[in-house]
Amino acid sequence: MNWKYVWIVLKKELKDLFRDKKTIISSILLPALLFPVLMFLLVKGGQATAKKAVENIKIVVQSEANINDIKDFLQKEILNTSKEKIQIVNIKNAEEALKDDDIRAILYFEKDFLTDIHAEKTGKVTIIYNTTSSKSEIVANKISQLLKEYKERLIYQRITSRGIDVSILEGIHITKKGIENQIDQTAWLKKMLSFIIPLFLVLYPIAGGIPAATDLVAGEKERGTLEPLLTTQPNRLFIITGKLITVTIFSMISVVAYFSGMLFLGFILPKEILQTLVYSKTFIAPLSILLMIIIGVLLAVMAAALLLTISTFARSFKEAQSYMTPLIFASMIPTYMVMMWDVSDFKVIHFLIPILNAVALIKELIINAEIIWTHVVLTIGSTLLFVILALIYCVKMFNKEEVLFRS
Repeated sequence: MNWKYVWIVLKKELKDLFRDKKTIISSILLPALLFPVLMFLLVKGGQATAKKAVENIKIVVQSEANINDIKDFLQKEILNTSKEKIQIVNIKNAEEALKDDDIRAILYFEKDFLTDIHAEKTGKVTIIYNTTSSKSEIVANKISQLLKEYKERLIYQRITSRGIDVSILEGIHITKKGIENQIDQTAWLKKMLSFIIPLFLVLYPIAGGIPAATDLVAGEKERGTLEPLLTTQPNRLFIITGKLITVTIFSMISVVAYFSGMLFLGFILPKEILQTLVYSKTFIAPLSILLMIIIGVLLAVMAAALLLTISTFARSFKEAQSYMTPLIFASMIPTYMVMMWDVSDFKVIHFLIPILNAVALIKELIINAEIIWTHVVLTIGSTLLFVILALIYCVKMFNKEEVLFRS
């Protein structure tokens, strides 16, 4: 193969695509900003809701007993232990006020609540909250926790007043101890990354390559520039190779942009998480990262071949996009299917199925401290086979006049 002609085609296509603002936005800026912006808004929105929920908390107390005695008991024994100020208000139609978000919760005490408490029986109280309001649910959980703390104090008082050892209530002392492959302070973060990284490492090579692949063949058909290109000195193999490398580069740029966005997101993470990443010696081994990069490159090449095949078959830019969009959802099926699996659930057959094998190996490389080379060889070998088949089919389609210029 004459790589001089491939380089000429590659340089031409890259120059044209980097001049296209639409391609830059969809392949680079969107992957880089989408996830960090969404996560930032999600975190900030959750923090704002939680903060607003505990500001100026208003509740209503209801009971068939003497309401003032109930209120005095509630304020003295329970609400005074709260860090947040909880105000008891008088409203006639409490349930409507709860629906309108004017109050956060209603506490209904049974008629004999205080009598039962003093008689060392069980006092009954019901927390009524608005299930459609996050702020109401947060306050309901807060009050529930305060009541549980009071219940524990009450039980302690009743037991100790009889001269009984409180430990008799415990019965069995349970200790949970997690065992990992090796001492690793970042196990929880690895688990989270094992969900996120495989998804986007499969998704973005396709999503990032779509604008470039659509423009390089289907787009040129519409503009009428493909026929003159085919009449030049380089044969079709050199032309399609240059276009394949171009789409692969854009697919990889999209993945790099996404991970750059993830790194940017790290700057707004809590300090504890950043310290864990910096000081942990067992986070993800450099060799594991290298193997993930290799898998990412192979997926990008396979995605480029499939996308260019579709673009070759399509008669127009719009038709190519309509064919390529389902490919994104198709790639997400195996990813979501095994997202919640443990690495021990994967069998040898899973490392031979395209896309699924990449997801399985990436999860394994993130979670496990040791690399299982059998799985690595099976995954890279089978993926490489599918890449070669996809490339052969793409070249074959590009060489068919009845496909390339079908009407």
